[in-house]
Amino acid sequence: MNVLSKLTLLGALSAVSAPTLALTIDFGSSGSPAVCAASADGLGALMSCGNASFINQSYGDVSDLVEVTYGAPQLGQSLQWWSTRYNNLYGVSYAGGSDANSTARIELMSQDPLAGIELVGFDLGAYADAARGTNVTIYDLADGSVLYSALGITVGTAGGANLPTSFALGVSSSKGIAIEWFNSAYNVGIDNIEYNVTAVPEPESYAMLLAGLGVIGAMVKRRRG
Repeated sequence: MNVLSKLTLLGALSAVSAPTLALTIDFGSSGSPAVCAASADGLGALMSCGNASFINQSYGDVSDLVEVTYGAPQLGQSLQWWSTRYNNLYGVSYAGGSDANSTARIELMSQDPLAGIELVGFDLGAYADAARGTNVTIYDLADGSVLYSALGITVGTAGGANLPTSFALGVSSSKGIAIEWFNSAYNVGIDNIEYNVTAVPEPESYAMLLAGLGVIGAMVKRRRG
């Protein structure tokens, strides 16, 4: 393949390269971040948080692109906010209940049929500057399948280190992803949820790729002929 053929192929491939939008859901770094709501369902205006406030259902939404929802399924309410001592994290989201009976669920749902979600990772910390057991499951909202599961694990480190546990995942879905942790989701809280929104190439882009490959095929055929 000559230089012109290579350039044609590269041009065709670049036409369908998927742009990526990198996003992070951070529940605050100091003070009282305005990510909470006055009611337990998390609806209404964004308000400053205090310990045990409810996470606002609009926090983290990206208009026409991503809808984020927070839930404590066993209680029928939003997740809650706490400032410190979930290891060295500041500002975490957790579920009400108890260590023995609590589930938290966060959904990242694509609002664009041409955009997918890739969950890069997140941190889980344990109260109070402790190490605690929990279970983590990541679901594909397109079909409900399990993308990742870690059952009976310990998160956080007690004592001098006092570090949360970081999850590096890189799992993807064409529709959305659900993060679920349970027993405990009360003394185990989440922060620093990193994810990407990746656009799916439109049909016109595929057509450009096929056209480019067709040109290369014709050039190679002429060269051999």
